[in-house]
Amino acid sequence: MASFAANDERSDFWLFVGRLSAYKRADIAVRAFNDIGMRLLVVGEGRERGALERMASENVVFTGRADDATLRSLLASARGLVFPAEDDFGIVCAEALASGAPVVALAAGGIFDIVRDGDEGVLVDVPEPRAFAEGVLRAERARFEPKALRDSARRFDVSRFRERVRAIVDDAREKGRAR
Repeated sequence: MASFAANDERSDFWLFVGRLSAYKRADIAVRAFNDIGMRLLVVGEGRERGALERMASENVVFTGRADDATLRSLLASARGLVFPAEDDFGIVCAEALASGAPVVALAAGGIFDIVRDGDEGVLVDVPEPRAFAEGVLRAERARFEPKALRDSARRFDVSRFRERVRAIVDDAREKGRAR
């Protein structure tokens, strides 16, 4: 997470990052932003791209794939990340937080390990465009503090993981010696 940074000034766009397939539910993000008229950058490729482009309003822009440096730059400038998929662990959500960007995500799957509603973003109960549009507007009103989001993402840093594993191993050794 240390390689991610935030710009002090956020830009005028939100991000969807992922494979453009039915599973990732990019259509929900596109329709939500069609409704609210805010700018959405769709980063990714996939079989659904043509259909998504046809349904998108002018405020929705498809960038294709992005290399790591470009993605880090986009996350650092974005107003937030929209994540309508149900995943075991959406790494891009942790990367968004590390970049100081809040996450508007479906309240399902592993997202509960990453985003606490109202603290790091907004959790949406149903995978529907209107609900996501309302979630984005709620996030806009909340004005999340980028530094607090970055601090929260530190729990996913490799060094923290190593510390936790080391503590577990040390604890197991101590218990083994006590027998």
